[in-house]
Amino acid sequence: MEINDLQEKRLRSTEELMVSYSCFACAIIVSPFVLYRFFESDYMLALIDALIFLGLSTIGAVTWLTGNVQRTRSLVCVYSMLAVIAVTYSKGAVLVYWLFPVLSLSFFLSNIRLACWINGLGIIALLPIIFRDTDLGEASTIISAFVMAIVVAFIFAVHTNNQRKLLSKSATIDFLTGVKNRRALSQKLKESIELKKRKNENVCAILLDLDHFKKTNDKYGHAMGDALLVRVCNLIRAKIRLTDRLYRYGGEEFVVILRNSTIDEALASAEKLRIAVLEDNTLENYGVTISLGVGELEIDESADQWLQRVDMALYKSKDTGRNKTTLAESGEILAVA
Repeated sequence: MEINDLQEKRLRSTEELMVSYSCFACAIIVSPFVLYRFFESDYMLALIDALIFLGLSTIGAVTWLTGNVQRTRSLVCVYSMLAVIAVTYSKGAVLVYWLFPVLSLSFFLSNIRLACWINGLGIIALLPIIFRDTDLGEASTIISAFVMAIVVAFIFAVHTNNQRKLLSKSATIDFLTGVKNRRALSQKLKESIELKKRKNENVCAILLDLDHFKKTNDKYGHAMGDALLVRVCNLIRAKIRLTDRLYRYGGEEFVVILRNSTIDEALASAEKLRIAVLEDNTLENYGVTISLGVGELEIDESADQWLQRVDMALYKSKDTGRNKTTLAESGEILAVA
């Protein structure tokens, strides 16, 4: 198993544990109240607390066993809000303050839009009981506190969500060139293999490398070398299709993944890239050319096997004079340019 696979599994497990532990913690907090209400002969509220305990425990167990957090985390928020409404209408406004942890829980577990809907509708549903059991001044204070809690939780959730998106983006984007990095490539390769297995979809890869790039760096300096890498990336992105994806494989090596592309189409695309770099005036002034290897993903082929074939084709291009495109097909390496 690759490192990226382990990291993704760890992230999924963290989300599952977050939902499960939230359910179990809430269930444990509610459990003493079941016994207390029962011994106080408040059987209706005891029944409601028992249903809350059983419901949250069940949702937590389902999340733990199945790992399906997409539905259960929203279910936890809705169920918790309904529980607060039920106990408040059963006992009165004295229990309305249980709404505060539920407000936070909704933004913590659910998406922002759903959390706003759950909390907004929850407060509206509780308005009659609040105004019935409290005077206007106290009711206004309670409602204002709830609204303030929602606003604060909303701001925090938006900030956290933006930070998460920024972190996710930075983890998959190469800082220098702005193209996707090897981590993102690993995920794309897995998706391509799944598509091949399920739909037998044609997926091809182009592996390209800048020729004699070390000499270019030594002669003109690393700053110019970096600028040339960025120019090559911009040129490639301008020449590939919108559905194609460019990744920095490492150093001066790049990979283009072409979905729904036959091997002939991928070969034509690779040649177009080679010629575009060759004919670019700026790159020509610095003697920059590229060598390429092209290969189609075969059935039951792993990502490593696929890239290894394409890599062998690339090195065939470099060993036979560079500034060439070589096609790797069904385990055979055929020179084309």
